[in-house]
Amino acid sequence: MKEITRSNLAFDMYYSSGKNAVAGEKIAEITTIVRDRATGEEVTTTTFKRITGKDRSQKFDLGVIRLSRGNDRFCTSVIEHYRKDVEGQFKKLMIEVSDVLESGLNNSTWIGTYGLRIMGDMSAEQYLPESVLALVGKKPIEQPTAEVGK
Repeated sequence: MKEITRSNLAFDMYYSSGKNAVAGEKIAEITTIVRDRATGEEVTTTTFKRITGKDRSQKFDLGVIRLSRGNDRFCTSVIEHYRKDVEGQFKKLMIEVSDVLESGLNNSTWIGTYGLRIMGDMSAEQYLPESVLALVGKKPIEQPTAEVGK
């Protein structure tokens, strides 16, 4: 696998929403992708969820999490960063979503696998803290060796 470089990291974001008719819930999802511009590889893909119940109470959760390199310190740190404050992360990203929705959709609006494209090919440095970005290209996490037959 080609080494990921900080200058090649891009940030993409998508929004989708729907209903769980059985439970009477509304579900909003924001999917973020940290991508390597050089290869197109989706380094991390994370879905944030806001579930609004019939009583208008809200729960926040992480949905699908995908890492292209499970032993890469940068990849795992991105996910750990998101796990620290799921509600805060969702609300921060939702500001960007609201800006796009309020500006009106037009013929250049793109809908993809993850929903409505809110932004694409932005610098990951705008969306990830320095403590996470500093790990790009660092030595992978050591994998334990399995001893067969013992």
